[in-house]
Amino acid sequence: MHILRMLLLAVLSATSLFILPIDGAGEAGAAFPGENGRIVFGDFDGTFQIFSINPDGSGKTNLSNGPGDDTGAQWSPDGSRIAFVSDRDGNGEIYVMDADGAGQTNLSNGPEDESTPRWSPDGSRILFERQRGASPGLYVMDANGSNVTQVTEYLGTPNFHAFAWSPNGSQIAFESEEDGTVEIYVVNADGSDEVNLSSNPAYDQFPTWSPDGSQLAFTSDRGGDFDIYVMNADGSGVTNLSDNPAFDFFPVWSTDGSRIFFVSNRVCIAGLERANLVGAATTARTDRFDSRQECLADAYVMNADGTTQTLLTDELTIHASFDPPVWSPDSSQIAYTSQDLGIYVIDADGGRPRRLAGALGFGLDWQPVVAAGGGGVPVIAVLIAAAIIGPVIGGGLWVLVRRRS
Repeated sequence: MHILRMLLLAVLSATSLFILPIDGAGEAGAAFPGENGRIVFGDFDGTFQIFSINPDGSGKTNLSNGPGDDTGAQWSPDGSRIAFVSDRDGNGEIYVMDADGAGQTNLSNGPEDESTPRWSPDGSRILFERQRGASPGLYVMDANGSNVTQVTEYLGTPNFHAFAWSPNGSQIAFESEEDGTVEIYVVNADGSDEVNLSSNPAYDQFPTWSPDGSQLAFTSDRGGDFDIYVMNADGSGVTNLSDNPAFDFFPVWSTDGSRIFFVSNRVCIAGLERANLVGAATTARTDRFDSRQECLADAYVMNADGTTQTLLTDELTIHASFDPPVWSPDSSQIAYTSQDLGIYVIDADGGRPRRLAGALGFGLDWQPVVAAGGGGVPVIAVLIAAAIIGPVIGGGLWVLVRRRS
């Protein structure tokens, strides 16, 4: 038995894995890979600050706690750092800090106004927008602030969050008016080979990559009203997914790629049309629908092929223009900012939204909980070893867990 125990420990020490015995219900509060991490968001505390909070609403913490306005937070892919924007040095610049707020560092450190940091999928680079200066546009720099490279020239669009890395980090999708109307483009991460993918006289906006990188979802009014479309990564196969006479906006893929969240004013418009039909527009309309254009938006989710479009809630209006909603790492929940100035979480299958905290927005992201990588013995080999040796060295149920970096 002693030899088997030592053999298993040797196998585990060569990997980033270890095994925990669970007796009965297990240790309270134990954390396992795949759990949902903390949510970062912006709120006002004398100035705009970056806070984090647990998905159950507990543990609200001011992370940035700086002398200026701090906004636009985004977690690094490994969940260990946060990129954000701060004007504490006189103009908007790109900063990073640790997950607990320590180690705040100015990366861009220049006279230009910069915003909207986006980590590359491998965490080695940061994409950001330079809004004013000699050459406004999109830029990429290494995660330590070195090797700043311009990727595109001025975008000519107010949708400051409307650009994204491809999942493999080789390309960047963005919207631009450079051809006279708002279109979806892709460009290599080094700034080469820019291509207009949507190439349509309509407004094509808010590109977002599918997790496998094979498709882009976006909003377009090419059918007469705004709907959610998808196209292949090369621009082919354009398909209207939502196909509804209302206005559908802001598609966001679930982490597992099976569903797409979006916002729509179809409930509001239906109410407006009912009010008009019965001739009671002056009494039946509420502040939710003053006109078709002013109708406020609700939360929807649909399958990635456009089927099963489901209203999640019409209780609160999604404030997606400032903070695109974000999925939890396990795709079971969605966090969003509401126009009642609050951060909410709702189950992806529906139910009542849960208010986590009051917040003004300007930055919303859900911490990825990523198991540390590493070489050594494959996971399946350790699982087999655990299944065979576990009962021998202690009995009970054994659970395989990755050691965190």
